[in-house]
Amino acid sequence: MEELSNLKRKRKLSVRVPGSSGNLGPGFDTLALAFKIYSRLSLEVCPELKDGPVIKLAGEHIDGLKDDRSNLVVRVIEKYFQKTGADLSLLKSLKLEIKNDIPLARGLGSSSAAGIAAVWGAQWLAGQEFDLDQCIQSISNREGHAENSAASATGGLVTVSKNKTGSYDYMTLPWPDSWSTIVVVPAYEVSTPDARRVLPRSVGISQAVTNIQNTAMVLSSVITEDAALLKKCLFDTLHEPFREALVPDLSEVKMLLRNSPALGVVLSGAGSSILTLVEKSQKSEVLQLLHGWRAKNGNQAEVLDLQVDHDGLVVEIE
Repeated sequence: MEELSNLKRKRKLSVRVPGSSGNLGPGFDTLALAFKIYSRLSLEVCPELKDGPVIKLAGEHIDGLKDDRSNLVVRVIEKYFQKTGADLSLLKSLKLEIKNDIPLARGLGSSSAAGIAAVWGAQWLAGQEFDLDQCIQSISNREGHAENSAASATGGLVTVSKNKTGSYDYMTLPWPDSWSTIVVVPAYEVSTPDARRVLPRSVGISQAVTNIQNTAMVLSSVITEDAALLKKCLFDTLHEPFREALVPDLSEVKMLLRNSPALGVVLSGAGSSILTLVEKSQKSEVLQLLHGWRAKNGNQAEVLDLQVDHDGLVVEIE
């Protein structure tokens, strides 16, 4: 990456940030995995422009995105400027292109990815040092959880926790090359507020202990690449039982794959997407079952054969 002194002379920045799947079953607000589906943000400073920001939307998933100052990216940049004392008048000379290929409101981290890109872009606009940790902390505080923003920023599998100071710690682990990820994306959305609303205010100690144990075993299975162990522990007691009513496809996919080679079927984040893990050598069989289920039932869901992203945020200065 170029030194800051050189970056200040540039007038355009392009950032690519991956989407992600949070929780991975029992790791509620703790685990997330980055995917090779992306939100791309280009920022260009145009001194001749006086009534910006001007926003151009592109990509496969833009329905519902705003092209005015209410756009999430603009709001994040404005808040960052206000917090750091940066010159808000810069926004009047700003052109933005947002290209989004992450399904919206489907539990695939679209807002986290856009937010991480926006804070990075705000640092560049303000002429400040790039600080990836600041991006993660800023978006995590905004969203109330850190797993998606950390995965989008760093790539791979992340574990997160909130420390005594109120900030978030995070660590990245490599994902086994022999494991594949398939995501079923229903045609319907599930909003994060709705998904949070159905959760109970408290849970029993036995439920909490079960999830702690299963989360520890998920991490152990990833580190040791033990597929048999993963298959035993990839289930949740804290959120999926309550959210299943919001995602009717979840129980259907679980039933469909119960005797298949799949290692596990879990809700992706808050939903509505559904994540299936499988060994690469048996992926084709699981994909065939999912495509057959979709065709037989006239289901409008997409079946995505995704790869894990290990790069996180990638920036290109033009």
